[in-house]
Amino acid sequence: MRTGMCSSSYQRWNLSSKSGPGVISENRIDGALVCICDLPIDKLSDKVIVGRPLKSSLREIRMQLNVRRTIVTVEDRNEAEGRKAAAPVRKVAVVAIVENPLAGKGYVDDLKPLIAASVDLGAFIAARAVEALGPHKAQSYGKAGIVGLAGYQEHANALLTTAFANPIRDAIGGGDAWISSMTKVAAPGTMIDVPMNHKDDVYVRSHYDGMSVVVPDGPQPDEVAIIFCLASGGRLNARVGGMTHDEVEARKAKASA
Repeated sequence: MRTGMCSSSYQRWNLSSKSGPGVISENRIDGALVCICDLPIDKLSDKVIVGRPLKSSLREIRMQLNVRRTIVTVEDRNEAEGRKAAAPVRKVAVVAIVENPLAGKGYVDDLKPLIAASVDLGAFIAARAVEALGPHKAQSYGKAGIVGLAGYQEHANALLTTAFANPIRDAIGGGDAWISSMTKVAAPGTMIDVPMNHKDDVYVRSHYDGMSVVVPDGPQPDEVAIIFCLASGGRLNARVGGMTHDEVEARKAKASA
């Protein structure tokens, strides 16, 4: 028997009742919904965050992340190659610099507490990204993480799984495509190129893009910088063919009709 703590996308994955896959009962601990699953641990995807036995408190399952700083960058691109854009493309990057609870501890096998904690971090970043995007709708996205020198690359990856990303998908009206990602360990002030792709179909070539992000004085050795980027369009003057954003939108409209 395993227990799973359901993320904020609990309803999204239809796990809110005993009819969910592998769910045989549910309980509340400290106000949060915890489900008991009869699936073996290797069959549980990140749709259910695997936790400790039900008798453990939620605080043991889900560590609290300390966000030390938040940086929001907004770029409006109006012209490229000497040509004015029909509509400007807005790109935003939200960086949350969090204290790394595993810094300096060497190899830690169980990263599930970090994955669980990333759900709230995703919601935190989502609110700021949508606010920065303003009146524009997101068409593409990307994510990245820089781990300070006292941590390991896998610490950032644990904070960037689907558990982290689904609150952002919900905030921008969905996202069917996987999210391009880049992580590394680096000294403070190191630049990272955040890859981006269309949020609903990775085969939209015009939206293969990115943002270069630098965290001034960070991350410190005991920190992780978690980055999420949104854009309201693809590259200006994109002209290499392939599927278009409008075609993806038409396909979605037809499927939902």
